[in-house]
Amino acid sequence: MPVGVNLATCVSSPDNSTIFLIGGKMTSTSTAVYKFDPISLQWTIPIISGFNNSFINRNEINAVIDSKGKSYIFSGTDYNEGASAVGVKIFYEMNLFDTTSMTWSTLTLPTDVLPRIDYTATLLPIGLIIYIGGHTKLTPSSAYTFISFNDV
Repeated sequence: MPVGVNLATCVSSPDNSTIFLIGGKMTSTSTAVYKFDPISLQWTIPIISGFNNSFINRNEINAVIDSKGKSYIFSGTDYNEGASAVGVKIFYEMNLFDTTSMTWSTLTLPTDVLPRIDYTATLLPIGLIIYIGGHTKLTPSSAYTFISFNDV
């Protein structure tokens, strides 16, 4: 692996030829996405059009990928070791990484959706993504609160 990383997420391309390591607390902030080829055992930095630079160091996330190679990454934080958890931002956005066209876009969310970290994400066969659990902060200065399992 080219860098040290934790609290990241991974997705495999629909044909299982590539693994993408996305986000996380990295020892290098030159990129937020790495591409791994399991045949050659090589890591590379992909060129992604439209990448959202605020996503560098985004962590405590979980991605899902559909059969067309579109990966959905919800919310997350940019908290780093040594920083105070007070004032840490939880991002209120959905990022879409299309692994087939190598494009990135950031989507607008409805206002009734709570931003969250440390959640699980499951893509259902009908195309819905279910987010369960995790933590949220309603404002940067508020305390973390657990998200109820009733709030799916």
